[in-house]
Amino acid sequence: MDRDKLDSIYQYLSKAEGSKRNEILALLRTRVAGGLEAQHHGHEAGKYWMPLNSDLEAVANANPKDAFDFALETLRLDEGKNDPDQYRSWLKGNALIILSNPKVKPLLIADLGSENSQVSPAIEAFLNFQTPDAVQTKDDLSDYPQSFNLVMSLVILNDLKAQNIKSIAGLETKADQLLKNKKVKHLINLYHDISDDKELVEPLFRAIRVVLKSEDDTVVLKQLYPEDAENYFKLVDSDSAHLSQHGDDTASKYPSVEAALESIVHPRNPDKYRFGIWDGDIMVGSDNLTPKERNRAELGSWIAKEYIGNRYAGRARKLLVDFAFNQLHLDEVFCEVTIGNEPSRKSVERSGFTLSGEHDGKWTFVLKRSN
Repeated sequence: MDRDKLDSIYQYLSKAEGSKRNEILALLRTRVAGGLEAQHHGHEAGKYWMPLNSDLEAVANANPKDAFDFALETLRLDEGKNDPDQYRSWLKGNALIILSNPKVKPLLIADLGSENSQVSPAIEAFLNFQTPDAVQTKDDLSDYPQSFNLVMSLVILNDLKAQNIKSIAGLETKADQLLKNKKVKHLINLYHDISDDKELVEPLFRAIRVVLKSEDDTVVLKQLYPEDAENYFKLVDSDSAHLSQHGDDTASKYPSVEAALESIVHPRNPDKYRFGIWDGDIMVGSDNLTPKERNRAELGSWIAKEYIGNRYAGRARKLLVDFAFNQLHLDEVFCEVTIGNEPSRKSVERSGFTLSGEHDGKWTFVLKRSN
């Protein structure tokens, strides 16, 4: 362990006065020590520098003002430097955890609403962090503590939306843009999959869920989330014969609830949008949108046999096409239908798709965005 670096950081932070901060300092030192250990012992040791949620919550609850002041001092570390020290980035992560605490929230709101806010510049800097392509799995996160600071900044801004703080409108706009970014969404999903971070990130994880609906229909498309796994599996399992009749492999891909959950939490294609088709509180099928080359996407859907006859596929497809053209700004979407599956053929044609060709036993139907 690089104890010289650890001790120098500790000494720097210990200059802050106030005996009530000793507990916070001890917690921060533990986290940094864990981070240094991770260099030699792999990601498993890195869990010690992940947010110590319960301890930091206890500190902030007991002394909100002291905790807030210490968070500000921590955020000021490395001011003016373009390449923040990695260890101090971990410390700043703990500062953001403190700022997300409900008891500290009034102090945070007061600071953000002032002309000389000390928190706003720090959050703005965290939002400008460019997520590296190298961050693909949870194991990669320990090398990029700045990614946690980005996510926690988004957590804080998401929680403050209802406050309508005019001075941070620009930050909120930036946050909204980032939440549409695939890399940022992937980061949020990775942190949500870490037990120590799950509770912190949960509200943001919910906020980025894609839900498609219209005012003139009861059908709603909800992006598949972990809690949908059981419903999804039950629907597939009860309808496996029907789903397999035209060569569809949906039933074979999800032989258990665990398999369905794994596909949702760790998708093979993170760029693919997977939705449950809902009518009220009943899941009736599934709809997918898979981005392809040349600004196109493939649409796919299935409806459980017991719900066929309500035109759910077409009603859901209408929502998905609108999403593709007006939110994702795609130029073209297409569907592939097994040759001989006349009900599906009629359904996509009613949705405005036209036959463009056939290959490998399937028809290809295309719909282009109107100019």
